[in-house]
Amino acid sequence: MASFVGTIETVRDVVLVLEAIDRGILQLVHKRIERDKVMAGNVYVYKSNSGIIRWTDGLKWSPSRIYNIYLVYRHQESNLKKKTVSVSYKGTIWHMVIYFDDNALATPSDLFDFSVDRYKIIPILKKKKKCIEAVTSFDCDSLEVNFSQIHLPAITGLLTSFPGSYLG
Repeated sequence: MASFVGTIETVRDVVLVLEAIDRGILQLVHKRIERDKVMAGNVYVYKSNSGIIRWTDGLKWSPSRIYNIYLVYRHQESNLKKKTVSVSYKGTIWHMVIYFDDNALATPSDLFDFSVDRYKIIPILKKKKKCIEAVTSFDCDSLEVNFSQIHLPAITGLLTSFPGSYLG
């Protein structure tokens, strides 16, 4: 069963899902899913200590591309896309796998109204088992992530397409 059904568009959405799980509103995933459970709108969240070493779903995906704090993949035979993010939140490493397509779906920001502004997350970007950049700060109010060597602009609303992106 998915932890959340909808889509994750902003860093604030990531924090809202993690806080909803922490409050018992949503549930963690404790095992990998079967291939037939992969569909746009399903969001799966698990902790590093859950026993899931590596997320696999049995589908063939393109090589990853980095977009903000996400690694983004495109399914090789359909319009399905996958975003993954790993973050440190309240002292725990959390992993989120987001399946999506071009259809508009509800976001955690649409559904939850509790404040998460006082909580901080630290995105962990990894590719081929090497850290890409070290995060120096994150501000949930402005939805801005500052990296030690690069600065990503504030994340605003819907993910938009840009040349070379897997999001458009």
